[in-house]
Amino acid sequence: MGRFTLSAIVGAALLVIPSAASFAADIPDTPYIPPPPVQIGGGWYLKGHIGLAAQHFKGLEHPLFESADDFAWLDAGHFAGVPTFGLGIGYQHSDKLRFDLTGEYRSKSAFKARDQFDNEGAINTNDYSGFKSEWLFLANAYYDIGTWHGITPYVGGGIGVSRNSIYNFTDVNVIAGGGGWAPTGHKWSLAWALHAGASMQVNERLSIDLGYSFVSLGDAQTGPFQNMDPNESNCLPDSCVGMNFKSLYSHDFKLGVRWALDHGGSYAPVVAKY
Repeated sequence: MGRFTLSAIVGAALLVIPSAASFAADIPDTPYIPPPPVQIGGGWYLKGHIGLAAQHFKGLEHPLFESADDFAWLDAGHFAGVPTFGLGIGYQHSDKLRFDLTGEYRSKSAFKARDQFDNEGAINTNDYSGFKSEWLFLANAYYDIGTWHGITPYVGGGIGVSRNSIYNFTDVNVIAGGGGWAPTGHKWSLAWALHAGASMQVNERLSIDLGYSFVSLGDAQTGPFQNMDPNESNCLPDSCVGMNFKSLYSHDFKLGVRWALDHGGSYAPVVAKY
């Protein structure tokens, strides 16, 4: 009886082992799923904007103002608001940091100012007028703070140069029937800007940007100041210099777009682990 039981157990084992091996062979191999790639940059983009510039400055400077008796400003001067147009190319370094280079044309802005002085006991006035425009070139950096409900606020700054131009500058003394004028002047100045705004991504490539910039444009200057009276010398030591516009600055409001040239970004290589 003992031999029969042992033989039965051994026989059953011999039948089970091939069946188990056959069942194991039927189980498919589990495929290896690699981890998702890690994005390390957003790639290059193009940008453009239109805007409105509210422009200011810290006053006119000329040696004649210092020599005039009882000189005073009735209107220290102001510029009309003008549209601006800009283009640029940039690089999205990470999900927070991006850089770009921009060029901007700032349209001709009308200028007005008025002073008064004592002319041998009579109060005379000078009415100044002209136009100003700039070409502004900046290297900018931006920090994207985060994204909420599809809106990404940002802050940034830029530094570069501005080519400031003054056109059709005239000085009219209505009371005395005199005045002066100056030819067009161009001046390159150091420029810088502070930026803030928010962007909204429309699709994988297109983003819309609403922004504000405070822009410091440096100084501007006319050509040599001339006397309207042909009988007067145009090059007196204290008059044959340009009229200086001191410390131009502007509050700019802009609507822009960014177009990603590589919407997929660049990725770190995936290393499979076994």
